Amino acid sequence: MKHYVIEALGTFFVVLAVSLTENPIAIGFMYLSMLYLGARISGAHYNPAITQALWLRGKFPTVYLLPYGASQCFGALLAIALEYHLSGSLFVPDISPEDNVLFICLLEMLFTFVLCYLYLATRTVKGFKGTQLYGLILGFSLVGLASMGGLFNPAIGVAALLLNALFSGAMIHLGNNILVYIISPLLGSALAGFAFDYLEAPASGEFVSVDSF
Repeated sequence: MKHYVIEALGTFFVVLAVSLTENPIAIGFMYLSMLYLGARISGAHYNPAITQALWLRGKFPTVYLLPYGASQCFGALLAIALEYHLSGSLFVPDISPEDNVLFICLLEMLFTFVLCYLYLATRTVKGFKGTQLYGLILGFSLVGLASMGGLFNPAIGVAALLLNALFSGAMIHLGNNILVYIISPLLGSALAGFAFDYLEAPASGEFVSVDSF
């Protein structure tokens, strides 16, 4: 249970930084802090895309895949709901028909690929075992990626769409938003998992295990 609590808590604070500030530096440093907070307990994924990439990499037990995703979505829901309570405005990433949907999908997929690949490289390769560099690498990388726009986290898309339906009674441009903020990041995650396994499998080492549930 403690693993799920950490995943929900870490996701909550990361998504709160996203929804309250939309500031890449704040988001990246919050992510960096939460990585060090939860890495020894849950692996500090805070993102269904990262959990999926680890699972595809063979470094995460199948039985915990959906519970981790549910915990991350729950944390994102709480964060966006709190932001709505505090500000009175709901954080809703929205892709309208006027936007170049395919181009935005491609960016979400590619940026999620980079984030997931870096996570795999810093958390499953022997050279990083016993070091604390992973937090700095991933945190500063997220600053750069977020500066170019995007969410790279399906939990945010799920939470935002559900809360928008709850509070406004409608899901704006539902198909476009599902495609951009849920499906595209998961595709980028899958690409990272398969690419990493193909390119770097000989260098693979140990992952911070969650087998001690």
